[in-house]
Amino acid sequence: MALGEGLYRHRGWVPVVPIVALLVFARPTAAGVAAGAGLWGVGEGIRLWAAAYLGKTARSSRPRAVKLVTGGPYAHTRHPLYWGNFLLTVGFVLLCGAGWPWVPAVVVPAFWGLYGVHARREEAVLARAFPAAHARYRKRVPRWRWRLRPAAVPGAGERGRPGLRRALRVEARTLGAEGWLLIALGLRAALFGSQ
Repeated sequence: MALGEGLYRHRGWVPVVPIVALLVFARPTAAGVAAGAGLWGVGEGIRLWAAAYLGKTARSSRPRAVKLVTGGPYAHTRHPLYWGNFLLTVGFVLLCGAGWPWVPAVVVPAFWGLYGVHARREEAVLARAFPAAHARYRKRVPRWRWRLRPAAVPGAGERGRPGLRRALRVEARTLGAEGWLLIALGLRAALFGSQ
């Protein structure tokens, strides 16, 4: 198993040590909490929006070619879930107020390295399963940038109908983990104070 594949498969455990370190050294400030909560909210909103279209495939640890989704956030960027994760990560760092500037200097490149490898693997699987449709989709929708207007990709994939219940089911573990992180940060601030 390649390093990138192994890290991605166990991505739920990869951030445990950095999260614990951020909680131990947390020094929340009012400005950091406001900015962090805002980014966190946007990140989770993007994840819910993407999960509403993608469904349970969003929780897969291996790229699968069940369907090519081109609607919702997938009409703006090819990897909205990873953008959501990135904003959640930056939001949590800001909420904690610890580790500047070394946390972003380490976390940002590591994050994009991990998800960049997996994005290429996902796209290769989709290109093999849906060669013509995925080629049309790739031409219209950027991998990482966001299109302001959604791309129309006729005959390329499933625009789908979003389902909030589906999104909440898919996101249940993530939402639960986020809740525990906020409780831990709140307890840390209550017990040891902040700036």
